[in-house]
Amino acid sequence: MRSYAIVHPEGYREVKSGAGVPEEGTPLSVGIVSYVSRRDKQEPTVYLDPATPKPQRVVMFIVGDDEHVLSLGETAQLGDCLRRMSEGSLGPSTTAAIGIEGVLDEATGQKPTSEIDGMEFFDSEKAAMQTAIEVWLMEVGMEAFPRRVLHLLNALREDAKNSPPDDPANAA
Repeated sequence: MRSYAIVHPEGYREVKSGAGVPEEGTPLSVGIVSYVSRRDKQEPTVYLDPATPKPQRVVMFIVGDDEHVLSLGETAQLGDCLRRMSEGSLGPSTTAAIGIEGVLDEATGQKPTSEIDGMEFFDSEKAAMQTAIEVWLMEVGMEAFPRRVLHLLNALREDAKNSPPDDPANAA
């Protein structure tokens, strides 16, 4: 028997035991498996999307003046992509991943909730997120890529294009 956590679309988290961990796309009685996080040596975490349209907990990313929402599973997958990209070094991809993991912990009741309504990032973290999402898109292809994540990617690209360039005179 192997234990794993299941995160329901509403954010409720429970620990289950079974012969194996459900795979992505598997329909369960409480929802459809959208993503399985197997980060580090932690127990696997199975994120569910609702089987039928109904309210679900989401994470809001703020890019420029716009808000972009991702499901808990999409957010976890983005955090895992950032972790893989960082390869254990401390940098923008790691700090963005830590912020995402903190919000996920709050959304699933692992940590007390704060007063944060949405996540904002430094330009370097947004650039790391853009790269991580582009790698994710290349890995799975457009057909399997979540539309909400594509909208976030487009917003990050637009934000980078519209950001003022760094002034080398002010760098010193």
